[in-house]
Amino acid sequence: MQLLCEALQNEQGDQLAEMIRFQYPFAMIDEFQDTDAQQYGIFSKIYRENQSNNTGFIMIGDPKQAIYRFRGADIFTYLKAADQADKRFNLMKNYRSEQRVVEGVNQLFDFPKSPFIYDNIEFTPVSARKDHRQFYLNGEQEPAYRFYLTEEKGGKLDKPSLPRLVRFQFNIG
Repeated sequence: MQLLCEALQNEQGDQLAEMIRFQYPFAMIDEFQDTDAQQYGIFSKIYRENQSNNTGFIMIGDPKQAIYRFRGADIFTYLKAADQADKRFNLMKNYRSEQRVVEGVNQLFDFPKSPFIYDNIEFTPVSARKDHRQFYLNGEQEPAYRFYLTEEKGGKLDKPSLPRLVRFQFNIG
């Protein structure tokens, strides 16, 4: 990575970026929240600078899932890239999770202000697909998860009182 980054910054860096774009005209990075500044710099140099109609660059990520800081991932790199993106899209339907789990997560993060440490990380409630398989235990339909929230004294639970005490109970025996 370091060598590529340095090569893109030298006097022939634009030619190298053009050669890479020619060979790989489209880049799609999944789990972009786990990208570091050097990696974003490389892709930005290749795909964001000197863009043409024949190339594309898509970043797919969720800052709420950024868990690889110990490997160099940088949430601020994600936020910078998101601000520089030409277009942004939110997936409004969760196809993986059961409807009640999605509803529980929506309620868990339902705050008037951002529930996260950084205000520019947003939470958008989503819906679940209706035909998701149900969870059964001993022949009885059960929720896949149960959410238990406890509130601080005075019944107020807000951003300064984070982290919340949240317990997930799996009904698996």
